[in-house]
Amino acid sequence: MLTADLLVARIRKDRLYPGWFKPDGEAFERVEELVELFRDNVNGTRSDLDEGLETLVGAGTDFLIWRGLAKLLFDRTSFEIAGDVSPVEVRQRVHESAARVWPLDEAAREQILSEVGDEFDLSAAQVLTTLHADLPERQRVSAFEDISPEELVDAYNLALAQAVLYKASHLQVRFVEDDPKRVEGFFRALRFHGLMHQIHKENGAWVVDIDGPATVVSGARKYGLAMAVFLPTVIALGQDKSGALWSLSAQVEWKRNKMVLFELDSASGLKSERRIRGVWVSDEEKMFESRFDQKVENWSLTKEARVFTFSDSSVMTTDYVLKRADGAKVWVEIVGHWRQSYLESRLKLLDELKEPIVLVVAERLRVDKEKGQPEHVQMVFYKGVIRVEEVVKAAESALA
Repeated sequence: MLTADLLVARIRKDRLYPGWFKPDGEAFERVEELVELFRDNVNGTRSDLDEGLETLVGAGTDFLIWRGLAKLLFDRTSFEIAGDVSPVEVRQRVHESAARVWPLDEAAREQILSEVGDEFDLSAAQVLTTLHADLPERQRVSAFEDISPEELVDAYNLALAQAVLYKASHLQVRFVEDDPKRVEGFFRALRFHGLMHQIHKENGAWVVDIDGPATVVSGARKYGLAMAVFLPTVIALGQDKSGALWSLSAQVEWKRNKMVLFELDSASGLKSERRIRGVWVSDEEKMFESRFDQKVENWSLTKEARVFTFSDSSVMTTDYVLKRADGAKVWVEIVGHWRQSYLESRLKLLDELKEPIVLVVAERLRVDKEKGQPEHVQMVFYKGVIRVEEVVKAAESALA
């Protein structure tokens, strides 16, 4: 993705318009050359790649565009230190040997290189090469995940929209979708990314209000990244055969704290490689499922998204259902990023809900600085690993 300093956008009448890149003619040929440069430099050095980029990127008025394209290509490139010997160890041995005979003359220098080379099974010339092989410019290009010029342009325009969301204070997504499996997949992705959200139905459309990173006091960078990574899921709503109509609006904090509006919809032309129906399971959830099977008797755990609708048309979705041996059910929601007011709003919904539900909350994903936290028999906090016993205890309390 792009960093905030590579965002190209303009403001007009309090609306933000990204500088969508639509190259043709010479500009598209330049994109092709940029991709070819990365392809051709596999097994070369990073310095060779940087030299080629200086020529292609240039310093014109469109400098940020080409730097942004190069950033996306670097994200697809792997680097490694050439050779099998650690440069740190070689430097240490050379410096230790040099310290014993300082000051050095040419003969002593050659002797040290030869002795260190014998120790590491290297020639004197290889010792010199290895000494600073871990410097960025000396690193070898070990792999490049290929991409076509057309795909790179699509990825760049998507990355522009993602970079805008780093600065959002609020995001609202509206979509019309009748397929319950696709709706379930969308909400699974929303929870997987841990975004603080409220859902309701309005005139047949799903409306999702999401707190933006600009409202987060603690962990704003991580939260902003999660929101940006979620955007391709929104775009994917309109790409399948039964593509849904969707729209997105965001309040964005621009320069000098000026609030501007950013809007997208299913006709925007942005493309996503993501699919709505995916397996959205975090590492913590995988561990929870594994530990549950090992430790718990008389209960079963099943991945199941249940949608609950409340009197004010708001909606709440779950991640799991717990089933006791006697047939009793308790629903479980894994809460992502949170602040105290967010949990309190969740608890108000629980008071209306007639079916038992347990909220499982990660302490490390708190984004405010308030002291204390809400207490509720149907809420389980955890630090590293979800405590299976505590979840079962809360489920029993919810059924009592």
